[in-house]
Parts: sequence; C-alpha cells; structure tokens
Amino acid sequence: MDEKNLEKRFDRIDKNISSLTETVGMLVSVVGEVKEDIVEIKEDIVEIKDELTAVNSKIAGVHKRLDEELDKRKLIEVRVSKLEEARV
Repeated sequence: MDEKNLEKRFDRIDKNISSLTETVGMLVSVVGEVKEDIVEIKEDIVEIKDELTAVNSKIAGVHKRLDEELDKRKLIEVRVSKLEEARV
C-alpha cells in the first residue's frame, strides 16, 4: 500500500468517526428530550390518578346517598302498608 492510499483511508476513517460522533451527539440529545417527556407524562398520570380518585369518591358518595334514600323509601312503604292494613 502506498502512502497516498493510506492517507485516503485515514481521511475516510476520520470522516466516519466525525459522522459517528455527530450521530451519537444527536442521539444523546433525543434521549434527553425523551427523558423529559417521560417525566412530564408521569406527572400527568399522577394528576389524572388524583382526579380519578376524587371522581370515584364523589360517585361513592352519591351511591351511598341513593342507597340511604332507597332505604328511607322502603321504610315509608312499610309504614304506609301497615297503616292501610290497620284501616281495613
């Protein structure tokens, strides 16, 4: 191999290394952005979980009130039935 060919090979190697270095730098940047996005998504998920917990609590409260109202209505029906029986 002559010196000229060797220089060309070294130049190509240098260009490839430079290109790889640039690509790795871009990848590092992209990974950093992805990490930031993941952190934001996790924060959003925590917020959504908190909101769902609040909604579930409200639903449970409404359900409990409906059950209590139904129980009251059943008691009223029983009382009315007894009063009607007593009148007959």
